[in-house]
Amino acid sequence: MPSRGSAQDDNKLHGSTYLQRAGDAVTNAAVQIEPRLRMHVPSRVLLRLGASVVRQGTIPHGDSFSAQGNFFPVNGGPALKPMDSTPIKNPAGPPFL
Repeated sequence: MPSRGSAQDDNKLHGSTYLQRAGDAVTNAAVQIEPRLRMHVPSRVLLRLGASVVRQGTIPHGDSFSAQGNFFPVNGGPALKPMDSTPIKNPAGPPFL
């Protein structure tokens, strides 16, 4: 996808779209479905900015965000330790809404 700029020629952005779905633990019914986008932004020589990555997310009722940051190579994959994601009862009572 071309990125139109004024300080230098167009950049070619490369990205992928994906859909994140959160479901009910008992019925597996969709609770929330969020379309998202990840993009690689090449370096901008005239602006003296290095390459970056962007993550864009939206939720059905209209809120959206874009987060941009730097990246760096890592040998091997990420070190993710197993975690228990079972919900626990909040000792303080129900959360504030």
